[in-house]
Amino acid sequence: MIEALVLGCPVIHLEFNNRIDPIIYDLNDLNDIIFKASNSKDLNEKLDLIFNRKDEVREEIATYREEVIRRYFYKLDGDAAKRCLELFKEKLK
Repeated sequence: MIEALVLGCPVIHLEFNNRIDPIIYDLNDLNDIIFKASNSKDLNEKLDLIFNRKDEVREEIATYREEVIRRYFYKLDGDAAKRCLELFKEKLK
């Protein structure tokens, strides 16, 4: 789900069983850009919104994209393993 937002894709979270999904509720700060559907009518409305207002939806996601990257991915620079290794080396001293 978060990966889709980083790539600028809309996300529809399906809640057909009326059960609280711990994943989505851990992301409360993203509720403005994650579409939720609890029945087929909601799903149809969300799909219409996404397909009929593509540019607006993508612009809204883009405004949150940097925050999502900063908060959940830190840096997408290919050096995550290097940073982990440095941390392990430091802890082993």
